[in-house]
Amino acid sequence: MFVPSPDTLNTMATRSSVGISAIVVAGDGRTETLLLAALIVFAGYTAFGVTGFGASPITVPVLAHFLPLPFVLTLAAALDLGSSVALGLHTKTAPVARTVGTDRIVDELIYRCTHTIEMPWILPGVRPTGRRIEFAVIVVVQFEDGKIACERIYWDQASVLAQAGLLDAGQLPVTGSEAARKVLDPTREPSNALIERAS
Repeated sequence: MFVPSPDTLNTMATRSSVGISAIVVAGDGRTETLLLAALIVFAGYTAFGVTGFGASPITVPVLAHFLPLPFVLTLAAALDLGSSVALGLHTKTAPVARTVGTDRIVDELIYRCTHTIEMPWILPGVRPTGRRIEFAVIVVVQFEDGKIACERIYWDQASVLAQAGLLDAGQLPVTGSEAARKVLDPTREPSNALIERAS
């Protein structure tokens, strides 16, 4: 059974006072520490998957309370690199055009991904479908007094829903990935296919 020394108890009490509570359970202490670290990392990456916000700002401060900081930083860097590479294999953007004005920048791009994680920014409440999704995106960034004043992002949600299998493109006036391909190369896909289909 793991019996903490008086110094360890003092450290635990100090850490508890800043919001981290320590639980002493039977064992040598190492197993429990590793299980707790794994749980914290899992929670951080779950939050990352749900919100799109980075996992390191969540996991590093908590892990640093009971693991050496150099180890925590190395672990966080390795996990972030691994997740970035994994997401990079499934997510790509292709720039189409950029228009720069005196008070705004407009980017046109194609976003491609495999829907393998929950993506609340584009498919809120939809569990991963495993489908490839490709759609055109327009980003407008407006400046005031040399600072970003606002950002607006537009895309064809019906196309996204059809590619995810949530809308029947055959029954509705909706296009799928062919709309994004036509943005990249206007001669690649036929024009006015929806009008012809309706006639």
